[in-house]
Amino acid sequence: MLISIIIPIYNMEKYLDKCINSVINQTYKNIEILLINDGSTDSSIEICNRYKLRDKRIKVINTDNRGVAEARNIGIELAKGDFIGFVDSDDYIELNMFEKLFDLVNKNQCDMAICGYFIEDERNRIIKVGDPKNEVNIFNTEEAMKALINNGNYTSFPVDKLYRKSLFNDIKYPKGKIYEDADTTYKLIHKCKRVIYDPEPLYHYVQRSNSISHSFRPEMMYRLEIDKNLTEFIKVNYPMLIKDVYPIWYRTNIQLLISMYLSKYEDDELYKYIIDNIRKNIVYILKERNIINYKEKIIAVSSCISFNMMKEVLYIINKVRHI
Repeated sequence: MLISIIIPIYNMEKYLDKCINSVINQTYKNIEILLINDGSTDSSIEICNRYKLRDKRIKVINTDNRGVAEARNIGIELAKGDFIGFVDSDDYIELNMFEKLFDLVNKNQCDMAICGYFIEDERNRIIKVGDPKNEVNIFNTEEAMKALINNGNYTSFPVDKLYRKSLFNDIKYPKGKIYEDADTTYKLIHKCKRVIYDPEPLYHYVQRSNSISHSFRPEMMYRLEIDKNLTEFIKVNYPMLIKDVYPIWYRTNIQLLISMYLSKYEDDELYKYIIDNIRKNIVYILKERNIINYKEKIIAVSSCISFNMMKEVLYIINKVRHI
């Protein structure tokens, strides 16, 4: 069966060779590679065209700059494969990733396969392995949803997965929004009858020191809306999981607070809004045991006591150990 691998690209000339080489050298050969050049202003398009001449499986699609979500949507619309996978253009993958994921889907009659991942720095030093557990799990729809919202096995990352293409028949990534994966993955899982997860790390997620994803921006507040959408979705479709989903919104507030501090972002009204959300739910935050860790609880409590204490706690935690 044909797998369509979609790579959104925007000004990634420094990393593109490593990414594309890891895809064209996959041990699973029946693939098409869709390079979606999202209005790059560097030499990314020249690199794409060079690879296109070398490998007939590669298609290059040029668009004006519309963002990663729309680049993925364009790739999905053009994909001819039975299955779809995504790779970010500043990351790379193990050479057997798509062979392994396809075997998992095909042999177990699943609609989605998920693998583990490495988080590493620009020198390829491993910072974290996504899931240290070593067991394969096959989930029904409810179990897969529970694993997602509890962050127990895998995350909403779009790139460590292989999807049956039909899952996207009426689902698109939200255009012009950040965290587009968090607003989409749960909808895709909802359409799956079976999901298989293998924690073997096959995807390399590279954290860049200058990445904008590490800096707070006001549009990141959209994550709170996503969490509310997810909560309503769970309430309607999986009422038995409603207690599992509530802590996600609580934790997002804490994480936004941390991001604002680390980015030295100054906005008293925004700080007040987030801290008010935390204060109103502090009892539930302290009781939660699955998603919110002890550092986040300490930060939440300190924010309820005083703004200055919260800043002191964040400073100490960040100095002793990176958040």
